[in-house]
Amino acid sequence: MNRTWSSFGGWLAAYAADEQSPVGDLARHAAEHPGWPWDEPESDHLFQAHLEEVGAEEPLLDALDEAWPQYVADRTYR
Repeated sequence: MNRTWSSFGGWLAAYAADEQSPVGDLARHAAEHPGWPWDEPESDHLFQAHLEEVGAEEPLLDALDEAWPQYVADRTYR
């Protein structure tokens, strides 16, 4: 994975172009949604609240549950 990101949004953006998975779907949602909290403090609860606020369906919420631990692990590895 491209390691030029410095936030969850940046990490997610690394998936937007070509990842065909639930995490990729989440990345595309974030890229296409003007209200995505790109500049907010890092918190999986914040991103979950945003998804719930915009009425996201369960697969996107599940994708966040999958993506956040991957991000934390990648951030720790970095």
